[in-house]
Amino acid sequence: MKELNDTQIRANLRTVLAKHRIDMTKTAFICTRGVVRLNGELEHQGAVSSVEMRMGELEAFEHDIQDVRGVQRVYFDLSNWRRLASGQWARIEKRSAKSSRAEASRAVSADL
Repeated sequence: MKELNDTQIRANLRTVLAKHRIDMTKTAFICTRGVVRLNGELEHQGAVSSVEMRMGELEAFEHDIQDVRGVQRVYFDLSNWRRLASGQWARIEKRSAKSSRAEASRAVSADL
């Protein structure tokens, strides 16, 4: 069976992203010689955007990406998910800009 080139793999990856309703304005990917790198935030798009992605959905998404013919390896660099040492996915809580500023001012006050 003929191997797919990166352009064909990218087209199939976009199909997987659409199937899982991934917001492509927050997620980007590159594919080089079958190695896929996803970065950004992994969130739903459209009407389901207010519904938070769950761990099971992320695992199914990861499995579907790995099943794309020609994909050799997948790397995730996500700002809202990370893989634990146990291999499971964990959601990273978003910190509001207000709470980040408050923590920074507390740190500065502590230094004075």
